Amino acid sequence: MYEIRAARQPEIPSERQGYRRLFADEYFTLHVWYDRKGGSVTEFHVYYGISRDRRLSWTAGGRTREGDATEHGFWGRDGLHLPASFDLDRFTAAVATIDSRVRDAVLERISPPR
Repeated sequence: MYEIRAARQPEIPSERQGYRRLFADEYFTLHVWYDRKGGSVTEFHVYYGISRDRRLSWTAGGRTREGDATEHGFWGRDGLHLPASFDLDRFTAAVATIDSRVRDAVLERISPPR
């Protein structure tokens, strides 16, 4: 994945507050929001698939949801259950080269408990 450094930052109150970073490759697009530049991750969205028609999202407070119309990820007592369409190994390989703070924050929230 590579970082798209020209990611537009929120400018008006109706948009998310904070700071945003954007990463992409041929299969995934990752949007990450922080409470401020250099701060804590407050939300992320992983769009995936050739046409980017599926989405896995996390927001502070531990809510994770999957945006595909046919498959859904959900939190159970034993952690996150990813939809069958989400390839965690492929995503882990894709984010291997991005900022380690971003990579670790995202993988921590979507990886199954060990």
